[in-house]
Amino acid sequence: DLHQRCQQAKELERKQRCLRALNYFLVRVAHCLLCITLLATSILLWLQLKDAVEISYYVVFSPLFGFEVFFLIGSCITFTIYFQRSSAGWTFYWNRLQGTVRWLILFTSPCESFLVLCLAGSALPLLAATLEKDLQLPWPSLHFLPPFLGLWLSTLCFAFSVIRRRSCSSSCIGSCLFLWVPLALFSSLLFLRLTFWPSVSPTMMMLPLLLVTCTLILFSSFLTIASFCLGYRGSRDWMEYATTTLLAILVFLLPMLSVEIAVVSYLKGACTINWVFAPWTAWLSGLVLFAVWQSFTPLKPASLPQLDRLPNRYRRGHDLHSDTEMLLPQP
Repeated sequence: DLHQRCQQAKELERKQRCLRALNYFLVRVAHCLLCITLLATSILLWLQLKDAVEISYYVVFSPLFGFEVFFLIGSCITFTIYFQRSSAGWTFYWNRLQGTVRWLILFTSPCESFLVLCLAGSALPLLAATLEKDLQLPWPSLHFLPPFLGLWLSTLCFAFSVIRRRSCSSSCIGSCLFLWVPLALFSSLLFLRLTFWPSVSPTMMMLPLLLVTCTLILFSSFLTIASFCLGYRGSRDWMEYATTTLLAILVFLLPMLSVEIAVVSYLKGACTINWVFAPWTAWLSGLVLFAVWQSFTPLKPASLPQLDRLPNRYRRGHDLHSDTEMLLPQP
């Protein structure tokens, strides 16, 4: 009996090592690679728009193509673990797995997740083919329709799937007001500017994003001031919360606002393209350094899915158990 428990402990340790390596690959490596590929693509696009180099748009977007291949490999691994989760040993990995694809499967379904990933992944190749004029529609006015269509279909599929499986709560309404509606309005106005309505004002086109960013800045500033006032009285938790919201304003919201204002100024002809890409690349460089530093920090263990938020038809009681219970003494 003692020998058997030693073997089970060694097997559990081996699984934990594999799980840590897998989560590191799906989270930390993905974050670093995404930031690096965004920075590389931004620099290549900057040089292309300045006419400093003559390269194809396939080359410009090649770093992001590489990230899509990496994400495809991670998605295949996650889907494989999901479909094997009922067999012995694989439940341990699924319940503790991390990453975007696992979150997408939990909040939608495997088929809908696969459809969302395929549609979202097709938008970038369609954009490159459209800019290179390798993909031409019989209607010249709808020249930029394919990339927008892939983006819109993936967004609608994900939104309808989440609404179908979740109740109309405050978080659902907040995500619609601050995410879906502004993105839908911005993409629609951008599509109209590129096709049927070229006279759309740049300020009007960027207005949904500007309103959301300014609203988040005001709301976060109020939370920061209130948290500092409560933390000044001796509450350590409120001080940590105030520091987090202040960092979110300085690191994310203010750089986003500056880039949006620079885009509006560039489209109006008030500044050059350098004023758009200089703050953008500087911000992405900071994100790359942060992602590299974060890759040396340990990952937090993944929490088990909260099944009370899922419908009954998606609940599986046997998925919550793992083979760690074999280490407990038998009655």
